[in-house]
Amino acid sequence: MRQRGVRNTLYWAAFGYLKPNRFCIFAKDLARVDRVPLAPVATYEMWDAERVARWRRGRTGLPPELFQDAIDGARTCAVAQVDGEIAGFIWLYRTAEASRLFDLGDGEAELNYGAVLQPYRRHGLFRGVLLSASWWLADRGYHTVYASVHSSNGPSLRAFEAAGFRRVGMVSHFGLYRPKYRATSAA
Repeated sequence: MRQRGVRNTLYWAAFGYLKPNRFCIFAKDLARVDRVPLAPVATYEMWDAERVARWRRGRTGLPPELFQDAIDGARTCAVAQVDGEIAGFIWLYRTAEASRLFDLGDGEAELNYGAVLQPYRRHGLFRGVLLSASWWLADRGYHTVYASVHSSNGPSLRAFEAAGFRRVGMVSHFGLYRPKYRATSAA
């Protein structure tokens, strides 16, 4: 509510709980990670939650997705920076961290709650964030990374496909019905 206000918060609560929502499930085999060039307009880094929190201080109008460390305890964020400012990001979730849709096993991770801020869209930054997060996980011995994307989010669907993720399923949510996708079944 602090970020979006009462009206928008009520709208998104209704969107999330009063209508069926379908999510495309993506997977990427990290044993076959190609190191392709990233969008040169940005630099890509992995930040811990404390660094993200320090960057947020004093800034207003940030998307709620940038607060996943405070919301559900995410600890690592892949970041695209342009001129020292976060331009795009996505949070990494591992076995010990809460996952909204996945039942993660050893060597598996999830990418979730990502965005590219409005002034930086249409430059390939989200693909770069997804690739840099995948490379970071592969370098640490992870074998599979998963993601869920709302089926109506065309730009994110295209970015995941451009980053080498493949669609492996669909999950529907309605009201309090929130099934966990068995990640190991898609590996």
